[in-house]
Amino acid sequence: MIRQALRRGALIALVLVAMQGVAVAGDKEAMDAYKQGVASIEGGRYKEGIAQMESALQARGQEGSFRIGTVTFEYLPSRHIAAAWMGLGDAAKARQALDRAESVKGASRADKAAMAALRQRIDASNPAPAAATAAPATAPPAATAPVTKAPCPDVADASSALKSGDLARARRLAAGCLAGGEDEGARRVMAAVDAEMSGLLTRARREKASGDTAQAAATIAKVLEIDPANNDALDLRDQLPSAGATAPPRTTVAAGTAPRGASMTAPPAATAAVALEPGIRAFFEGNIAAAVASLEPRVESTTRPDMLTVYACALATQSLVEGDSGQADQLAAEAREAWKRAKALRPGLRLDPASFSPRVRELLGP
Repeated sequence: MIRQALRRGALIALVLVAMQGVAVAGDKEAMDAYKQGVASIEGGRYKEGIAQMESALQARGQEGSFRIGTVTFEYLPSRHIAAAWMGLGDAAKARQALDRAESVKGASRADKAAMAALRQRIDASNPAPAAATAAPATAPPAATAPVTKAPCPDVADASSALKSGDLARARRLAAGCLAGGEDEGARRVMAAVDAEMSGLLTRARREKASGDTAQAAATIAKVLEIDPANNDALDLRDQLPSAGATAPPRTTVAAGTAPRGASMTAPPAATAAVALEPGIRAFFEGNIAAAVASLEPRVESTTRPDMLTVYACALATQSLVEGDSGQADQLAAEAREAWKRAKALRPGLRLDPASFSPRVRELLGP
């Protein structure tokens, strides 16, 4: 009797193991297709990626995180299918896939950030019909409507760049609009790009933690293509085992003093003349000394608030780098004077947090 009971127990255990093996095998098939799909879509092979994601859903239809043994996998094919349809220019199908993805419970923070960015791109390319409805017949005459600030002319190009996946250009154009004043459209583009970078950084940290340093380095490189001065990406890159031997040197400007996204931030105006201004360009490329040297001879006679703003921020950055020296106090005073003149020329001018560091804004004042 004891032997029979033991044999029955062993058979039950074997059946359970076999059943578990079938489930794991199905999940492994889904993850293999899912990973191939991610690689295809990120490589621009959208149709191939959609087919691979659909194969993954056939193997495992339930989306969301799941475990194979002791390892937890993030699994959200619908999000990537939506991104692929956007890459193919079909916003309607992208919206449908994203609706499915957003209904999945327990999505990771990285997936949520990526979905928020994708929603921005879809809305920018194909706004809801309600947004285009005509004003009611009882609306006041146009002549009595309040005067509103005209949108930055680069916002349309920034939205198009976001739609096409050129995040570096989208960020540069949006930052240029924000540097010249508040613009809701530019802010939406900037938020979408920041969310995309946040998702990439989360993925890079996960790849680093799993020991896949080569893939982590590649993911970090994507962030730095968008924002070469992204401190989170630079810090993470420096933590990789081979970073010291292969990574290019980092900027010598003190941490927290340089403008956010310096090398990818456009000059603070939409005109071609400003875009070609060497001093302004040097500042937004992170070359503070060159910016001061180029702008200083002309700031006394200029009536351009954008030039004075950049000059003030460059001096403020130099002051912060100097620390507690007497030279720092002089630079800070000159920076505040230039900022005061810029605001006098353009009432309501302010430094946008998306483009200028908190320490520079604090030194210059409101």
